[in-house]
Amino acid sequence: EYYNQVGEGGTIYALHRHPLETKKLYTATEGGLYLSEDEGKTWVLLAHQEFRGPRKMRLRFDAHDSQRILWITGTQLLSSEDGGHTWHSLGEGLTGLPWFSDAAFDPLDPAVVYAATAWGVYRLDTYQPDTAVGAEQILPATFSLHPNYPNPFNPTTAIRLSLPRPGEAELAIYN
Repeated sequence: EYYNQVGEGGTIYALHRHPLETKKLYTATEGGLYLSEDEGKTWVLLAHQEFRGPRKMRLRFDAHDSQRILWITGTQLLSSEDGGHTWHSLGEGLTGLPWFSDAAFDPLDPAVVYAATAWGVYRLDTYQPDTAVGAEQILPATFSLHPNYPNPFNPTTAIRLSLPRPGEAELAIYN
């Protein structure tokens, strides 16, 4: 039985039923993350996020706390402590271009999240206090061009470039 479109339509990248609150469905679309509390009949936008191109998004729910959710988008690992109404990013300080393929809550320590990336598994402490950073930017000492990810790719990839000072840069790719 067809109910309706989610949001403004578009591609749906992921659909997950909440394991502890079974009437709740979450779906990630081109426009963001939506929640249905009536098994898919109506949808409410939880987080606006523009996505284009192929995405392998995932949602992970904490088995011990129905309000804790991880949203893995590929380029971001987002965490919510309030059922998906507010989100914050995890793992921004990881070295290299973060590409998150999956994540999991530690069942023995609620402060720990494990994140799977192209470089291996990271253990992230989610309850560490935020670090204040001054207005002065810390820039890399030298130019560096990081490997593209994913590789091989079809049809998109990401290439990260670090410059020793602010300014314009041009990247040319030849076949």
